[in-house]
Amino acid sequence: DADPGPSRCGRGKPSITFLRREASAWLPGYQASTLLDISLGTGRRHQIRSHLAFIGHAVVCDSKYCADETFRQDAPLCPQNCLHRYGLALLEGSEARSFAAPLPEAFGALLQELEGKAPSDAEVLKRHTCACTNQ
Repeated sequence: DADPGPSRCGRGKPSITFLRREASAWLPGYQASTLLDISLGTGRRHQIRSHLAFIGHAVVCDSKYCADETFRQDAPLCPQNCLHRYGLALLEGSEARSFAAPLPEAFGALLQELEGKAPSDAEVLKRHTCACTNQ
């Protein structure tokens, strides 16, 4: 999908979050979900969580930024907030460095349960699930 540009919350210090949809999915009995690839233009505390909540798409199992009822409904899905930093890139002096972290097992289990909205979504979910189980 085309990048629609940065998301800006409107309160607090200026911050920019870039969102790219990876896949749309659903789990019977729950609301639809979207797997996102997120990049930060700034690095504020709770930035991703607050921006997603502001646009009405809180992170699954986020006790701080979603409604209490939504959190209670999400709680059986995953034992933790479903936000994962899989990669970090930075400059250290003139040297570029990057780090990667595997997807937690609980996230892989949740991805296996989700059903893609379209065949392309199902392929993306499968690819991310395989990356988790092949660690």
